[in-house]
Formats: sequence, structure tokens, C-alpha cells
Amino acid sequence: MNSLSRPLAPLLLILLALAPIGAGCVAGTGTRLTFSGKSIDDDVMRRLAPGESKEFVLTLFGPPSSKDPRGRGSEVWKWSYHESSSRQNGLPGAAPIERARDGAVNVEFEGRTVVRIWRS
Repeated sequence: MNSLSRPLAPLLLILLALAPIGAGCVAGTGTRLTFSGKSIDDDVMRRLAPGESKEFVLTLFGPPSSKDPRGRGSEVWKWSYHESSSRQNGLPGAAPIERARDGAVNVEFEGRTVVRIWRS
């Protein structure tokens, strides 16, 4: 060993000893996504307009999550979804960072015809 590398040897040993600790922090930073229900994309939603039929809505969106009769031939169909994510922040013992989002697309019919479309 030459004189220049001799002072670096203890530093190298310290770095090698700490490497597994740093690797453990990085390894625990995964993200888990969960999704349920039916999310309707904005581009697909724009294809629907008042005056369209129930059959067209079923073809475009698929079966609704729920149907709510409102009386006098009025009915609201709803496509609901739930989206959540959980991410480990990499610190041992720390709680994960969690986020959730719920939403729905609603279509109101009078008889068999669309009269209103909205997000909730």
C-alpha cells in the first residue's frame, strides 16, 4: 500500500459497513396502487351528449355501478370508482404515505334519453 491509500483505507471500511443501511432504506420505498369500480375517461365522457339513448350509454360506458329511479320516468345511472395508493417513505418504522380518491360519472335519463351528464 502506498502512503496515499493508507489514510483512505479506514474511510473505505466505514463506507462498506454503512452500505447495507443505505440499501435498506432505498429498498423500502415501493408504491402500491389499488383501484376498484369503473372510471370513465374525460375523452370517453365527451362523446356522450344529451339526447343519446340508454343503449348508446351502455355501449360507451358499460354497465353502471348503480341505478337510482327518480320518479316520472327519470333515472340516474352512476359509474363509481375508488383509487388509492400507499407508498413507503423509506425510513425504518415510519408510517406509509397514503392517498385515496373517490369519484363518479352520473347520467340522468328521462325515459330512454340522456338529459344530463356530470361528475361527482
